[in-house]
Amino acid sequence: MDTRKNLSYDMSILEFQNFDLLRDNLLRGGADSAKLTEVESKLTGVEGNAWTCAVKLHNVSVDIAYVLEKVVNGLGGAIIAFPIKDVDTGGAKKVSDMTDIAILGSAEILEEFCSLALERPYSGLPDLAQDLRELLAYHTARLRTPVSKYPRTSAPEKKRPVSSRRLPRVWKMPCRDRSLIFDGKPLVMGILNVTPDSFSDGGLYLDPEDALRYADRLLEEGADLIDIGAESTRPGCHEVTHEEEWSRLEPVLLPVLEKCPVPVSVDTHKAYVAVKALDAGAHIINDIWGLQKDADMADVAAYFQAPVILSHNQSGIRTYASDQDLMDDILTFLEHSIDLAVEKGLPEEMIIVDPGIGFGKTVEQNLSILRNLSGLRSLCCPILLGVSRKSLISKTLGLPDEGLGGSRGILEVLAPTIALNVLGLAGGASIFRVHDVAENKRALRMAHAVLGQEGWTEGESLEEKI
Repeated sequence: MDTRKNLSYDMSILEFQNFDLLRDNLLRGGADSAKLTEVESKLTGVEGNAWTCAVKLHNVSVDIAYVLEKVVNGLGGAIIAFPIKDVDTGGAKKVSDMTDIAILGSAEILEEFCSLALERPYSGLPDLAQDLRELLAYHTARLRTPVSKYPRTSAPEKKRPVSSRRLPRVWKMPCRDRSLIFDGKPLVMGILNVTPDSFSDGGLYLDPEDALRYADRLLEEGADLIDIGAESTRPGCHEVTHEEEWSRLEPVLLPVLEKCPVPVSVDTHKAYVAVKALDAGAHIINDIWGLQKDADMADVAAYFQAPVILSHNQSGIRTYASDQDLMDDILTFLEHSIDLAVEKGLPEEMIIVDPGIGFGKTVEQNLSILRNLSGLRSLCCPILLGVSRKSLISKTLGLPDEGLGGSRGILEVLAPTIALNVLGLAGGASIFRVHDVAENKRALRMAHAVLGQEGWTEGESLEEKI
């Protein structure tokens, strides 16, 4: 169901809500930074920032890539070429005559290119144009949103209105053949990383048997759901291909699903991995990019009717004039993510939001979010908080980041993690993503007993509550 792919050029839509995300994606593929800066300047001069997407093509001959560059540039678009890789011929290496490229432009530019290419007999161009036209037809609805520069320092012109949707005090979120009960009591999500490079437990659970034993431990300690991730999201890590991510996830996910009585979430922002995981029986998708990095993620969630966790994320550190500007930015991002899901047919009652602590934010910005967490209640979705063992803690307290994988390092950040989660509970969070389930669950239960039952009574509007 990887609908982005065509048959001949492994063609895919790269669609983003801002050029910074697009830049990051292309840089990871090896694109030249100077060329991207040049293209960004060209985009700034386009009236209304009308470019709407980028289309990436793999294994294009150098000759065709040259022709495409001339044609697309002439139409007002741009071509980004990736480095030509050496080919190993069994001992000797030679320069390949194939490359990867990305075509950037508006829907009109791409359609005009297709029309011109179909008329040209140059080898491969008509087939390429036909494939591109079919791909664009599938994404027509999405191509209305421009790829534009996200405002870095200015607050949105309009603040999101408080939702009129009402939630009962006790309600059930369907998670395919499982469910989550929201009754004011905190829910604890246990973390199971099957990555070689996660910041505190990388490489510990790559073996399926080790992973299954650890999942059993999380359940014994009281986990209400389990989140499995196969790609590290720590600062400085490199994105892996969807094939590699799935190859790590598959041998662990299947046995965990067979034995696990609680919902299992898969931490991925790739539609390919999400489809594979949901098809295997996973219950929830946890997308750290809030459905905004892979254009097919909202379709996938709606197709499987699987709940989604939508996190705020951003490329690079931004500055804000005030805490309110920061929260407005997060609310605007998450509102757009919610709209993407709902427009594709996923009920709002199956959406969880996450402020994205640690993702593209300074220590002070993370602390500001925690102080103002209750502001996310205006989204009328359950709030998930993920602060467990994050560098926010070590940087705030002056603890060394190195050695966190050892028992001493983990113990040093455990109490601060618990403190932040208890404060998060008071601020309105209802799901807590943690490494240490037993300790956090006990603390949250105690805090809940003091705070009393949180939630919205039947018929009580959120505006009245907050």
